Amino acid sequence: MIRLTVLALLLAAPVLAADPPGCPDDAVWQGRPPPHGDGYQCIRTAPDGRPQRHGWTVLYDPISGAQVEACEYRDGVRHGRCTLFSDQGDLRERGTYDRGARTGSWWFWAIPTAHGPRINLALPLGDPTAAGERRDDVENFLLDLGAAPDEATALGEVLLNHIDRGGERRQVCGERLCIGPGRIPTQPIYVALGATPEQTRRDARLLTTAAAARKQRIAAEQRARKLEAARQAREAARQAREAARQAREEADALDDDIGQACCRYCSKGKPCGDTCIARNKTCRVGPGCAC
Repeated sequence: MIRLTVLALLLAAPVLAADPPGCPDDAVWQGRPPPHGDGYQCIRTAPDGRPQRHGWTVLYDPISGAQVEACEYRDGVRHGRCTLFSDQGDLRERGTYDRGARTGSWWFWAIPTAHGPRINLALPLGDPTAAGERRDDVENFLLDLGAAPDEATALGEVLLNHIDRGGERRQVCGERLCIGPGRIPTQPIYVALGATPEQTRRDARLLTTAAAARKQRIAAEQRARKLEAARQAREAARQAREAARQAREEADALDDDIGQACCRYCSKGKPCGDTCIARNKTCRVGPGCAC
C-alpha cells in the first residue's frame, strides 16, 4: 500500500528558484518590482501584434507590495511551474500548469472557494451551519479540480476526517484524482490530478466507507442545526419574556410615582391645588397634589 508522509509530500513539492531563469529567445523582461513597479515578466509580441506573457511572470500586490504570483507562461497562458500567494504574501498554492489547466501534483495551503480562500478547515464548534458550509467548500474544491461528484463527496470526507480526528496521513485515490489530506495552513493538502486504475481499485473500499461516514456527518449536522434552531427559539422567547417583565415593572413604577404624587383624583371637574373644582371655574391657588 502506498503511503504519503508529511515529509515525503514536502520533499516532493516543486521549489521555485529565487531568481527565475532568463526569458525565451523571442521574449524580453519588462516591468519592475516594488517600490517602482508591480512586477516583471517575460513579454513577446503575439502574431496579432499584441504583447503576451511568454516565460516567467512575477507579480506583486500594488498595496501590500507582497509577491502574489510566480508562474511560467506560454503564449499568454500559464504553462509550467506556478506558485500563488495571498495579497499579504502567504503561500497558497504550488503546482504545474499545462496550457492553462492544472496538471500533475499540487499543494494547497488554502483552498479556493466562491467567497475567497479558506485557510483553516478546523471544525467550527457550536455552529452547525458553518460546519455544513465547510463540507460544501471542500467538496466544491475537489469538483473544481476535476473529481466526479461521488468521488468529491468521498474524498472530502477523507479530508475532513483527518482534520477532525488526525491519524495517519496517507494518499487516497478516487476515480480521477488522489489527495493527501493536510491541516492547512500548517499541513498543505496534496492533490495528484490523475489516478491510475490500480490506485482507484486499491482505495475503492475505503472510499465506500468514507461515503457512508459522510451520510452520518450530514445527519449529525442536520440534528445539530435543529437543536441550535430550537435553542435560538427558546432564547428569543426568554428575551421576549424578559422584555415584557421589564416593561411591566416600568409601568408599575410609573403608576406608583403617579399615585404617590396625586392626593386626589378629579374624575369630574379639574384639579386646583389640593382639591377639585368645576371645569368652568378659575383656579386661584398654586399647584397642589390634586390631579
